[in-house]
Amino acid sequence: MIRTIKVFPAVLALSLCLACSSSDSGPGDVPVADNPVGDQMSEAGMDAGNDTGPVFPDPILPITDPLALRVGVSEATMPVPVGINTAGFGGTSGVKSPFVENFLGTTKVWEHPDFKVVFVEGGMGRLIFVRSDTVGFASPVWQALVERLQARTGLDFSDQLVVGATHTHSGPGRLIVGAMEVLADSFFPQLFDRIVNTLVDTILAAYADLEPARFGYAIAFDSLMHDDRRCENPLLEEPDMPLLRFDDLEGNTKALIMTYAIHGTVLDAELHHLSQDVSGGIERKVQELFDHYVPVLMFNSWGADMSPGTPLKPTKPGPYSDLLGAYTTCEGIGNRAAQTIAAAWDSIELKDEVDLSSLTVWLPLNRDALGYEDGEFPFEWGAVYCGGGGDGECWSGEAKPIPDIDKGCLLFPEELPAPDRTLVTVGRLGDLVFATFPGEAVTQIGIDLRDAISELAGGLDVAFFGYAQDYIGYATPEWDFYQGGYEASGAIWGPKQGDYLKARILEAAGKLFDDSVELSWTPPDPMVPPRVEGTDPWKATASTDPGAVSTQVLAEYGMTDVVEFAVSGGDPWLIAPRTYLEVKTGGDFGPFLRKNGTQVDSHGYEFSMLFSEDPNYFDAPKAAARTFTWTMKLPVTRVADQVTPLTEGTYRLRLTGQYATADGSIKDLEVFSDEFAVK
Repeated sequence: MIRTIKVFPAVLALSLCLACSSSDSGPGDVPVADNPVGDQMSEAGMDAGNDTGPVFPDPILPITDPLALRVGVSEATMPVPVGINTAGFGGTSGVKSPFVENFLGTTKVWEHPDFKVVFVEGGMGRLIFVRSDTVGFASPVWQALVERLQARTGLDFSDQLVVGATHTHSGPGRLIVGAMEVLADSFFPQLFDRIVNTLVDTILAAYADLEPARFGYAIAFDSLMHDDRRCENPLLEEPDMPLLRFDDLEGNTKALIMTYAIHGTVLDAELHHLSQDVSGGIERKVQELFDHYVPVLMFNSWGADMSPGTPLKPTKPGPYSDLLGAYTTCEGIGNRAAQTIAAAWDSIELKDEVDLSSLTVWLPLNRDALGYEDGEFPFEWGAVYCGGGGDGECWSGEAKPIPDIDKGCLLFPEELPAPDRTLVTVGRLGDLVFATFPGEAVTQIGIDLRDAISELAGGLDVAFFGYAQDYIGYATPEWDFYQGGYEASGAIWGPKQGDYLKARILEAAGKLFDDSVELSWTPPDPMVPPRVEGTDPWKATASTDPGAVSTQVLAEYGMTDVVEFAVSGGDPWLIAPRTYLEVKTGGDFGPFLRKNGTQVDSHGYEFSMLFSEDPNYFDAPKAAARTFTWTMKLPVTRVADQVTPLTEGTYRLRLTGQYATADGSIKDLEVFSDEFAVK
């Protein structure tokens, strides 16, 4: 008997999310000289202008002769408003805001989501690595990015562009179109337009930053940072942590790309956060290894069954230990990552001549392509949540398949079908091969693919970039799907999805190494990105009494206290304000710097931020003006160990941002706190 349940968006989103619960001169953490994008978003990025932006003034020429190895880096704040819903947790909790429709929104920020880019060229190839603080990165967004890059530069980067999501469940929603909107709320065209334009600007800034470089890699290993959360199959944990190191010719590290399998779910839904979650803790703690700013890009790998693990224990328990435990966990895991990477760092052999190559292919997704027989997974338009996600028994030494679990699923209807295609990219940087995976691979899928590609490549090492280029849910081996459980239920094309993707990626790798290899399928056309032409620009609401301080700092704090500072700022559409910590030295205030020369600010792990509005959105949805209150909290001492802790001294806070006036103009805002002593 075939049991089918038609998808109702609110029901599906709720079901999936409940199961998920198991200086104005540049960014404060990036000296402006080291970061060509800084924290200033372009006019195209900030406004829903519905165009691709200006043509890039310095042409990027096609490669006709081998190039010397060069690398450029850049990053930008993700232009998302507080109040947007999270994609990882759906609509289970939060508040009403103008930035959501069917779901509820966020009210807090910790480690504000951002984008980071590493642009590499060498030999006859180029590669663009983009790290996005999102739960996934859907192929229509990827295709829009390719098209807008081509409009700006005249070049097609579809083979060279690798976009990976960290899989933070506290990243923004509303960037997906079609059936997957049930996971992320309805499509928001103005936000989509802003996101894609900001990404284009950031990629071009990385190109403008290119300089001669050397490249090397190592495979580090760490089993303590994650745990196998899937009990329906044998215990399996693979500790791979590939490290891709880029140095300038003077021996200064310019960028680090790393991949590791870990679910971005330390912060749960009830915290209502926009956050990088554990990947942010990892990146920032690893960055503190260096004596200068080094952007660290953490890509997730086979994280489908890997929950966050056991961090290094704090060495300073005390009265401040009741601070939010999720922050401490992320920071502790980050400290552990830094320790692991430091141990492997000197083993990396650097080369200044590296050939780059890459290939992107589109794959069809339907019952015929996946090879289903009559009666198997009988859902023409895809289905999900087979078995309800709660079926199955923990592994007891033998497989216990659940009969007909592939038939009791939430189906996608014809008018709202699951994606019918996806894409993968395979590539090579010298002796390192990499492959992307369009979603959440369990560890077995990841290591099978890693080993098969390595064998095909004559024993070369392989880096696995999961959650990259697209997001089509979970992937297990076919036998494992029939064991049931949450991970198995999340494959939108059923039990064969994992093995199908693995086989096609391996074929693509074969073609990368030998272009004469014929693929066993005809690649479909790329996904058509959503069109946003004609969309009215989003207008920010005017601010009441901008710059007014509602909570002033105290004159003095002890080492176990929390500094609090609240200011009336701007509409969240103008992006959350940024607050910087300054220290008094010799009678003047200047930036309080970490060991790596970056300034402590509210985009780092040191601060958290709370937003509220008056009148609130629920009681007065059409208010012409509001008081937008932004509250900053800075614990003087962290529970997790810090490389650069606060010490005794005199400090102040500097808040910067923007606000809208009654006539619609946008003004800059800068507010200083009173000075305060730490003793």
